[in-house]
Amino acid sequence: MDSLVEVIVIGGTLDPRAMVATGAQAIAAYSRITADVCFLGVWALHASAGLSSGYYEEAELRRVLVQRADRVVGLASRDKLGTTAPFGVAPATALTHLATEPDAPAALLDPFAELGIHLVR
Repeated sequence: MDSLVEVIVIGGTLDPRAMVATGAQAIAAYSRITADVCFLGVWALHASAGLSSGYYEEAELRRVLVQRADRVVGLASRDKLGTTAPFGVAPATALTHLATEPDAPAALLDPFAELGIHLVR
């Protein structure tokens, strides 16, 4: 039996830098979706300052994505951990899981483990 994979393409304004749709149309579309899991690329993640982004519209969109998912897996390279960016998205505890590089130092990961975030290397 072949399994089918449904791909959802969201409209909005295409951000050519990141190749993602942003803006009011994209936010409205995502706010009507309920997801079991959201895999979220992380711009910056700090244990006390939370998730943040370098661009306002991207932060607005990420807020909706985090709110509409049952589980949120943050995808972050080690250079994103322990950092902040200008536009807040959500507290670090909005992540249920944090996936990062296998050799990321414990000193970078321990603050997130202490928050109860499951670490995936």
